[in-house]
Amino acid sequence: MEPFLNIFFSVDRDRTETITTAELKDYVARNDLDKNMITQWNRLFDPENTGVITFAKFCDVLGIAPDSARKKWIPLFATPPEEDNNLEIYAEDIDPNVKNDIIHKVKELSTRIDNRDQLVSELKAYLDDKYGSSWHVVMTDNSFWLQISCTPEYSIHFRLDDCSFLIWMTSDQITNK
Repeated sequence: MEPFLNIFFSVDRDRTETITTAELKDYVARNDLDKNMITQWNRLFDPENTGVITFAKFCDVLGIAPDSARKKWIPLFATPPEEDNNLEIYAEDIDPNVKNDIIHKVKELSTRIDNRDQLVSELKAYLDDKYGSSWHVVMTDNSFWLQISCTPEYSIHFRLDDCSFLIWMTSDQITNK
């Protein structure tokens, strides 16, 4: 059941415990998956063709209790970043809500993706989709030195467990001098 839960919570980016057919299509496209998955999931989890798969119906079909399924995922988002002992923020110039969203997304992706290249790619795609394009994501497990130019209030550098993340946005506009 865990692969199904991984997918559900990856598709449900806004944490509403519902996924639409459009969100499912987007997930399939972003992850280069077989498009038949959309039809199969709709047939299984949305037999009334409402265009929405609810977490309750999803769990009912799989025969798992929603509360027990939630317990695996909700802790990822329960601890505010400032109270997380595994997190050390090196520098930030970022809206607190955007900061929390980024850190939560890193935690979520880290629990289900072992391939670091894929993790960074998914994180960048998520940030570009949600906040606009021109995000840069660097993940390193060693020392780093950095000097960047970035859009004001859109940069954060932190260490979570054994990896450091350097994330910032640049303007879409390039000026020539």
